[in-house]
Amino acid sequence: MRPVTAVAHRGDPYRVRENTLASLRSALGRGADAVEIDVRLTRDGVPVLLHDATLKRLWKHERPLAALSRDEVRGLTGDGVPTLADALAATGGSR
Repeated sequence: MRPVTAVAHRGDPYRVRENTLASLRSALGRGADAVEIDVRLTRDGVPVLLHDATLKRLWKHERPLAALSRDEVRGLTGDGVPTLADALAATGGSR
């Protein structure tokens, strides 16, 4: 195993919205060895990628993530807030 030399913070947030599947793929495609992500739980206990406690900064919705079910988050953001399982599947899992 080679040492990790480049860790992408929340994916590639300068090109794509942070902590999204597109951001993770972009960072890895541009040569990042690893991606640091933020994981929070929805009201129904689903781990999703989101840095903030609310959807306000990125999605313009003020409700706390912890007050929303996964389905409600999907309804407000489309698939913009991926589950941890989706992120691991999209990037080949933990390396």
